[in-house]
Amino acid sequence: QLIGFNYYSGLFYSTSGSKQEGRALAAGIHEATLAIGMSLGTIAGGWLGTVAGPRAPYWMSAGFILFLIAVQIAARQRWETGRSENDSISGDELF
Repeated sequence: QLIGFNYYSGLFYSTSGSKQEGRALAAGIHEATLAIGMSLGTIAGGWLGTVAGPRAPYWMSAGFILFLIAVQIAARQRWETGRSENDSISGDELF
């Protein structure tokens, strides 16, 4: 049940921040990201586990998650900087 909740809440949040015209594109990007992640992550994890040992895929995943956290922090700082420079523009107009 938790997996289904996470899936649908991610899909909801990816489309709720978009304008009506861009919701289908946002949903498509969400689905493509999940499919690519499941496909490439499984292949890369299996290969790395075979080559470097059974713990290597977990280290790879941890490193990738830390990388994505850094990307999110940088994106948020960039968004906040742009928002403070354009106080008259609402957050919806930046996308």
